[in-house]
Formats: sequence, C-alpha cells, structure tokens
Amino acid sequence: MDILKVILEKAKIVWFLFLRYFCVVWAWFSKLIAIRIQKMKQIGTEKKMEKVYTELGKTVFQLYQEGQQNLLESGNVQQQLSEIQQQLGKKNMLDDKIREIEETYKQKVAKAKEKYEMRKGAGVPPEPATEEKTEEPPATDTGDASGTASE
Repeated sequence: MDILKVILEKAKIVWFLFLRYFCVVWAWFSKLIAIRIQKMKQIGTEKKMEKVYTELGKTVFQLYQEGQQNLLESGNVQQQLSEIQQQLGKKNMLDDKIREIEETYKQKVAKAKEKYEMRKGAGVPPEPATEEKTEEPPATDTGDASGTASE
C-alpha cells in the first residue's frame, strides 16, 4: 500500500511539472507570436518613414533648385517633417509594446512556476489563505534587564 502512495505522489509531481512546463511553453509561444506581429508593424512603419524621407529629400532639393533660401518655411516640408515625427512616435510606441510583452511573459512564467511548485509540494491545490487570529498568552516579565520573558 505504501508503494502505491509513493507512486501516486510521484505521478502528481510529474503531472504538475508537465502542467508547469506546458504553461511556460504556451506563454513563450504567445510571446513569440505577439512580438512577431509588433515587428511586422515596425517594418511597415520604417518603410513609411523611408518613403517620407525620400519625398522630403526630393522636396528640399526641388526648393533648393528654385532658389528658396529658407527651406523650413515651406508648408510641404513642414507636413513631411510632421509625418516623420508621427511615424517615429509609432515606432517608439511599438518598442514599448514589445518591452511590455516581454515583461508580461516573465510574469506569466514566474506565476506558473510559483503555482505549480506550491501544488507539487503540497500534493493538493492551494486553498485561499484565511486569517486566523490566535490568542497568545501574555508574556510575563521576569524583571531581568534584557526584557525577555523566560520560558
């Protein structure tokens, strides 16, 4: 009978390890997909930025050929510069989103490790913690200088 108990305990441990690693792999896979999506969006944003850079260069050169002295006063140049700023903001936002995905992944892995480590150790699912008030007898003062109670 004791051998069966040991086998069942080991089977529970293996099962909880499987669940833990499944959760970790699932979190990693979802992180991988989410980051790939963000990278694709970044590539699109970078392509738009390159296109605007090219148009800005053409516009500046055209204004230079026309002999215009202050190139920044042109409305077309201002519009293209604001478009570049907007695309740069999108790129930075996507970088922040990727960092957030990485942090979320780390939290999920830590949560899975903690959850299944507790279950593996206890052999049963953890129950919600309840606060129990236990009354301790008051410490008696023995009168020594350290102020600790003797047992």
